[in-house]
Amino acid sequence: MLHWTQIAHGVALVVGAVVLVTAYAVAGVPRWVAYLITAAYVALVAWVIQRFRDRDVRTAMAEPVDSRQRALAPSAQFVVVLRGYDTGHVHAMVERVDMARGSDSPVFRTAVAAEARGAAFPIVMRGYDRGEVDAWLATAAGELST
Repeated sequence: MLHWTQIAHGVALVVGAVVLVTAYAVAGVPRWVAYLITAAYVALVAWVIQRFRDRDVRTAMAEPVDSRQRALAPSAQFVVVLRGYDTGHVHAMVERVDMARGSDSPVFRTAVAAEARGAAFPIVMRGYDRGEVDAWLATAAGELST
């Protein structure tokens, strides 16, 4: 399902392109120049949309806390963003780190710390903020290594 911001970006792109072509046609600019300028406009708008697509959308749309996230440790509360790490994979890693924190085995703690340092998660729509998860994993790996 499309989000309203995606629809608004598409409408703005089409309206802007039509306005540009019409304005240049009225001004007597050759048609190929109008199309060239419109193509540059479309490329610029597409670049801006792509640039901001992966940004954190906390301010644009507040996301209620995921019901599965309530079971996580208070230090592992992550924001859900438009494109982020898969929540299921992150939950599994958080559970392993929590188990290692409660373990007395230095071998298990070291193994989980190494696993946390090298963790790679699939990127999905509506996943956990990548920066927050990476920072939490680095902190957790440091705690487990000591």
